[in-house]
This record gives sequence, structure tokens and C-alpha cells, in this order.
Amino acid sequence: MRSTGLSAVHYLLPPAGKMTELETLVNPPQEVFEEIVKLTSETEDWAFQLGDYQFWSKNFDQFWLFTIVEKGTGLGKPLFKKVMDIVGDHNATLTGVVKMSAKYASDFGFDKVPEHWHLFSSLKCADVVIPDKVSEKYTTKLWSDVDYEALTAYDRTICVRDRKKMMTNWFNLPDTFTRVVFDESGKIVGFSTIRLVSKNKMSPAPFYADNLEAAEVLLKDLLNMIPNWQQYASFGFLHPECNKDPLKLLEKFAKNKESVTSAVFIRSQFTKKLIPTPDQKVYALADCAHQFHVFNYKLI
Repeated sequence: MRSTGLSAVHYLLPPAGKMTELETLVNPPQEVFEEIVKLTSETEDWAFQLGDYQFWSKNFDQFWLFTIVEKGTGLGKPLFKKVMDIVGDHNATLTGVVKMSAKYASDFGFDKVPEHWHLFSSLKCADVVIPDKVSEKYTTKLWSDVDYEALTAYDRTICVRDRKKMMTNWFNLPDTFTRVVFDESGKIVGFSTIRLVSKNKMSPAPFYADNLEAAEVLLKDLLNMIPNWQQYASFGFLHPECNKDPLKLLEKFAKNKESVTSAVFIRSQFTKKLIPTPDQKVYALADCAHQFHVFNYKLI
């Protein structure tokens, strides 16, 4: 079942040697999520749409957002335990940042991991130059002009889960642009969404393509359909380290290669079984930040 209402649990926890009353909110009001957006923007440079919370709660079959209202030390572990109590014996996954990955594996059993990390590679819009010419082998269409069953079938080559409902609602979010790329035979070879998010950024996620040529056409057509895209600060790809094409794609759209920044960011981690993905098609993940985070606390 999915928890849909607001619930609160009051309890005492002794952070920093003193007793403090805390409140645990499960699926809190929208304003609490907006405070999370503000905090993650300031501390982690993450960017969201304020409607993301409603999207998650309506589109995931089982959804719980846990928050603890009170600053202190040592609050992360009881919060994490509440999450894992719900998970039970099911296979669970999270995206572990570099500093926390080993602890998630050793202390909480998230030790089924791929050999690679995910990088975040980004480019400031001021440094973008859209190529005059890209491959003529590929063309794009608006997602709404595409045979949706064929698009869903392509998505199943990326993810074994049927995401038709989720994809439809994602594409229909405000300030969201989605195109599908085809080869010369009319076969779908990729699709991507670009969303306008907080911090004046653009978020191209997800972004899938069978090859770099198709990805170039897709990115060019997406940027060209966004009004005044030059006014935004930046955009970037959260991509598998083993796939070098996303970095090459950004470099092709940059004034110079030095304009592109890239850093190790996260790692996919599972408790029971690693679920593989076709990494050479994955140029950008979506929704990685919708997992576990502790602000100003220590997970001890």
C-alpha cells in the first residue's frame, strides 16, 4: 500500500548529550518539501521543480517521505532505520555519494554495486555553442506526436519495469520539454526530457540514446525548442562512468573542452540483487536525489 496522509511520531532522542523532543513526519505538507528544496539547493547544489513531490507521491506505487523536524547530531541512523523497517526483506536500492557509499554497504547491507560510479558532467549555458550541422541520419519529434506504444517499448529496453504511466506524467509536467529521436528507418533510438528547475538550471533527465550521433541531434533539437535557453545557468548529465559519450556530447556543444566539468558523484547500491542497466544508452539519470539525505546531521 502507499501511505498518502500526514502522520507524526513524537519521541525523545539524546543528541549531543541532551534530551530533545523530535517530530517525525511521514509524507509531510508541501511546505516541508519546499524547505528541503531550499536546503539541498544551498548545501548540495541540487535542483528540483516544486511539483516533484506531488509527482513522486502520485506515480510511485509505494511512496513515503520521512522527515525529522529538529536540528541535532545522530538523527540520521534512527531515520534510516524507519525507512529500512518498511523495506523489510525486499531488494532495496539507493544512490550513495562518495563519502557515504562504504558506510551504506558495511552498516546497512547496500553492498551489491556495479563496478563503475556515476559522474556528473556539466556545462554553463554561457559556454554552449549549438553545432550548425549534426548527423542527417536522425530526426526528432515531440513525444506527443509519436506512437506511444513504440515509445513505451523502447523504454523497456532501458528499464524492465513498465513505466508508461510515470513517463506520461513526467512528460506532462510544467516547464518540461521532451523529444524522441528516430533513425532513417523510422525506428526509435532514444528520447530525452529537459526540465526547467530551481537555481535557474536546466535538467536533461532522463536522456537515452543508442549512439552519440543520435544524441547530438536530440540535444540540438531540445535546446532549440526551449525559449531563451541561453538565460539559464547550466545543465549537466548524471551518467555512468563507463559511458564516455555523455562527456563527448557536452564537449561537442561547448566553446572548448575546458568548459566542461566532470566529477565522481554517486554509486547505485542494492541490498539483495544488483539490477543491471544498458549503460551505453544512458546519458543521464533522473530523480537520483529522491532518496536519503541528512542536513547538518551525522549518520552514526
